[in-house]
Amino acid sequence: YDFNITDLQVEIVYPKPYNILTGTLSSNTTLSATSDYLLSGTVIVPSGVTLTIPAGTRIYGATSPAGALLIKQGGKIDAQGTATNPIVFSSEKSTGSRSAGDWQGIILQGNGIQTFGGYGTTAVGEGDVGNFGGTNDADSSGTMKYVRIEFAGAPFSPGNERNCLSLQGIGSGTTLQYIQCHRGYDDGLEWWGGAVNMKYLVAR
Repeated sequence: YDFNITDLQVEIVYPKPYNILTGTLSSNTTLSATSDYLLSGTVIVPSGVTLTIPAGTRIYGATSPAGALLIKQGGKIDAQGTATNPIVFSSEKSTGSRSAGDWQGIILQGNGIQTFGGYGTTAVGEGDVGNFGGTNDADSSGTMKYVRIEFAGAPFSPGNERNCLSLQGIGSGTTLQYIQCHRGYDDGLEWWGGAVNMKYLVAR
């Protein structure tokens, strides 16, 4: 047989050069929109610490150890995208191979009155995230605007899951607007009490 190759094109896909986020943040942290980030395991923003995420930043959740972002009571997130330049949280898998539950989503825990246990007391949040809730319905967990969360959520046991966006006792001082939850495991958004007023939500 006579076999000739006259035109061969090879596409090489290189791994993304991620900046790794892991463990508990020790101080206020500001990300850069010119870098890509990977949540490796549950990344915790503790009390007194603010995580600032500028418009256009891309953050990916690892599949193993499964990525998640947990804003604890007293911690804050300042994630303000724009309509034309949103902040995107997605799966580290390549486009076309992503699916619900690739990573474990975002959890905000506040000091507001919660509905998961006794009125005005603390409770243990779903997804093994520790205590939340209290008596301060004016509490602030920060700001999220123009944020898309994709392919997140995870089961821990029956009726015990993490979602795309879990809101546990979040107070009215928190601003949550223009949030899209896409292809999440379990719920797109789930509330446990609190007093936050959210606007412009999409979940599918």
